[in-house]
Amino acid sequence: MPRPLIAVAVTLVVAAAAVGGVLLDRRDGVDARTADLVAAEEARTVEDAAAVTATAQDVVDVLSPMAESLAGPSPAAADVATWTADVAALQDRLAAEPGGSTAANAARSALRSTVALTGSSLEAHALAADAPEDALAVRLGAHAADLGDQALRSWVTAATLVDVANVDAGLGHVHLTLAPGVGVDH
Repeated sequence: MPRPLIAVAVTLVVAAAAVGGVLLDRRDGVDARTADLVAAEEARTVEDAAAVTATAQDVVDVLSPMAESLAGPSPAAADVATWTADVAALQDRLAAEPGGSTAANAARSALRSTVALTGSSLEAHALAADAPEDALAVRLGAHAADLGDQALRSWVTAATLVDVANVDAGLGHVHLTLAPGVGVDH
């Protein structure tokens, strides 16, 4: 083989090796960046699950004292006034919470719905207590109890979604209960 052809062949082999090395190095960089992004997403999912679990525990702390009264006859007016203020403060806190992973957002949305239904039930209980003793008071009381029952059923969904967020994050199951025997425990 003539010298110029050998030189060209050697040059092509060296160039191919260099290009191949650059491409392999680039691929290794992409793989490393992908691994970094996956690790960051997994860490965020764990943080989101922990945060929504803490929020759910706050909901338990606020709603548990009233859970047995929500779906029944109207509780005492003083209790309703105290609970209404507690629920309003909890609603404000929930409204200010940032978004996160899909699982945590779904759980947080269900918690907001539970708290909103609880607030509506308390408002209806207050209206029933203020109504004259007639058919309207009875209907308002029944409506308040129905809203309370809906809040308790909504809680089951919220608690399940908090559990799902924790399982998805690799944290295991979380079982949250408002009050034993009230609604359906999760």
